[in-house]
Amino acid sequence: MNETEMARTESAFRELNEAIARTAARLEAEETDLICECADPACADRMTVELDDYEEVRANATRFLLVPGHAQPPVEEVVESTPEFDVVDKTAPEAARVARALDPRAA
Repeated sequence: MNETEMARTESAFRELNEAIARTAARLEAEETDLICECADPACADRMTVELDDYEEVRANATRFLLVPGHAQPPVEEVVESTPEFDVVDKTAPEAARVARALDPRAA
């Protein structure tokens, strides 16, 4: 899988998580279970994330939430790690471009 395909897959998972997070916020939840935003289209791993943490990650279009160990260097690097999830940032230029272009919050 090339970096463009990886970024598209991760962006698709990000869109699902956006809907999950919106629903959780409407229900006044403080945390929710999100889907791993890794590049594996078959991944269905979940992680519990506080909505404030999710919002912090989503402030940057090239950052994604992954289950620990799912990062794909050199396309992305782990910039923050917790027992529940890793935050990765796209380091490959094409992957970063695709992630920014597909960011649902960019519009």
